[in-house]
Amino acid sequence: MNSLISFTCIIIPMLLVSTICCAGEINLSLDEALLLAEQNDPELQAARIEVESGDILVREAISGALPRIEATSTINRFMQAPSTYIPSFGRIRFAPINDISNDLTLQQPIWLAGKIGMAFDAAATYRRIARDAKVGTRAKLKSTVIAEYFGIHLASELVRITRDAIEQASRHAKTVERMYNVGMASEFDLLRAQVEVKTMEPGLAKAEQTFQLAKLIFSQRLGIEEDAELILTDDLEDDDLHIEIKGRSVTFERALTLRSEFNVMDLQERLDELSIKNEMRSMYW
Repeated sequence: MNSLISFTCIIIPMLLVSTICCAGEINLSLDEALLLAEQNDPELQAARIEVESGDILVREAISGALPRIEATSTINRFMQAPSTYIPSFGRIRFAPINDISNDLTLQQPIWLAGKIGMAFDAAATYRRIARDAKVGTRAKLKSTVIAEYFGIHLASELVRITRDAIEQASRHAKTVERMYNVGMASEFDLLRAQVEVKTMEPGLAKAEQTFQLAKLIFSQRLGIEEDAELILTDDLEDDDLHIEIKGRSVTFERALTLRSEFNVMDLQERLDELSIKNEMRSMYW
């Protein structure tokens, strides 16, 4: 059952990535964007490797306390069997053509000035650092993807609002022009309306450029083709903005508890102390 679940967890993201990366038009929800980001982010992949390295270090530290068995085998083959000639007995062979010897050695550490325990403690601390760093990297990536996802919505809305404002200003300019033609508006009013339209056009170009740049950065982060048509299906609603404020002291204490960066700093200090202690043991013993 566990193998089936693991197989499903591997296959589904692969199918999602291949479908999204090859499609011309992409309907992308926030959850799918987060999944793609975790699949393609190099920092998160490096953090996963660090966690695996921590697991290996722990196994190495455990192996230091286990007995060490070495087996060696030596084969000597002579072109001619070693022999000697004795007049009374004739030729006597005193060694076979093939000489085989086997050695088996067992070493069990009894006491190494506590260095085995410190090595295990240091490896376990490093593994905790790697895991907390991975949590922090994933949280940072999630925050970035959410900000970019809804940043594209914001940039698109800015383009729409700017375009609507230009259309409204253009309609106003045409109205003023008609009024000017019948003598109900001055030339100054007409020029002011026309200038207002012209001054708003660079804002539309800038808004469109910002929108395209936001889509490009987001697509690169998710590993999506740049020419793909990106359609974001999730909107930011008022319920998503609900934040419970409990006071400065409570919020600060909660941040100290939950933020993995602070845990990494404490564990790094612990790891440095173990390194110093290990060096002192090596010098004294």
